[in-house]
Amino acid sequence: MRTLIPGALLVVLALFLLTPVFVTPKGHEAQVMKAKIQLRAIEKAIESYAEEHGALPSAEKGLSALVGSAETGDDYLPALPVDPWGNPYHYETEDVSGTYLLFSVGADGAEGGTGAGSDIYPPTTDTP
Repeated sequence: MRTLIPGALLVVLALFLLTPVFVTPKGHEAQVMKAKIQLRAIEKAIESYAEEHGALPSAEKGLSALVGSAETGDDYLPALPVDPWGNPYHYETEDVSGTYLLFSVGADGAEGGTGAGSDIYPPTTDTP
């Protein structure tokens, strides 16, 4: 009498090995995920800067205030990152309010947009 266990085991093993192919984000979804990870890292750098300096980076200096120099010793980011589509991240602040907005313009390279062209915000930020 034949047993079906080896065949069933082979199917389970095949499903187990193929699952990452179906679960791993690809294309646009992977780029969005990468942008959100980078945005979160930039948020952490902004928080560290604000804690040390008692204020957010100014609108004038923007994210460049987070990149260190030999003179200031500030090194919150090793370099200004660009989003997965090659665009700079956008940082807006009203210095008096103590709040800021950080985002990527997304795949279309322009503010606003819908679908694949939507702006991307850090995971901790609600879309304005």
